[in-house]
Amino acid sequence: MTEFWHADMAGDVTVEERVVASDQVLAVSCRWCGAGDRLEIVLRPAFGGTAQESAGDGGV
Repeated sequence: MTEFWHADMAGDVTVEERVVASDQVLAVSCRWCGAGDRLEIVLRPAFGGTAQESAGDGGV
């Protein structure tokens, strides 16, 4: 899935566009440096994670 987020000057964030390419995660990599071995994957509540995990207080 690819999401395009917009943050306004007040700090409010909205998802402007969401494109679901596949239901299976094939690879995860950093958008900026391309690293795939130093990432922390945090599940969002809509996909099986807890609200606490989504806040950045832990993860899978």
